[in-house]
Amino acid sequence: MKWRFLRVFDAVEGRHDSLLTWVIIGGLISSTLLSRLVTPVMYELLAPSLEEIKWAQIRLAMSLGMLTKTCHF
Repeated sequence: MKWRFLRVFDAVEGRHDSLLTWVIIGGLISSTLLSRLVTPVMYELLAPSLEEIKWAQIRLAMSLGMLTKTCHF
């Protein structure tokens, strides 16, 4: 019995060793790994912390003259 996903192999010229088939499958696997593993890890490494965001908001408010003595962040 032939499995359903193996039909992809037969899609190009009916050969199992078609280069285009391997390129398509490799692209699907690499894009899945990139979107599910690499992107979240890079976001955690490069994203600003909440403390940095808070101080950036305070600096912006001070530069615009919006910060008063009664404002608390």
